[in-house]
Amino acid sequence: MSFRTAFKKDMRSTFLGSHQEFESVREFWRRGRNGTYIGENLTVLWIDDIIKNLTGDYYGQIVAGDVLCITMKEDWIMRPRPKNLIYSPRDTQWEVINCTEVLFSVYQMLLRQIEHP
Repeated sequence: MSFRTAFKKDMRSTFLGSHQEFESVREFWRRGRNGTYIGENLTVLWIDDIIKNLTGDYYGQIVAGDVLCITMKEDWIMRPRPKNLIYSPRDTQWEVINCTEVLFSVYQMLLRQIEHP
């Protein structure tokens, strides 16, 4: 078994599998290719407490986000790009600051919440 295959399998069974202690199921809404909104529930690691406690840098860059979201790549139609808007839940808007693909299996997204005036 290759390392990539083992990594993907371990992510599913350890962090993003069924009923693991680290995961949460969140409602996500995003704009599809034809302009309509697509809503679905995804299993993610939604890390907001650690991000708020960081004061230094995050892999050589200043932390500019509110949440670190880790999700399986196969759950997304296309890769979230910086400045894309994601809604989770439906009435809360998040801007993608950075999206890193890890071993062709996982997206690690840094998100910033957009406040409504």
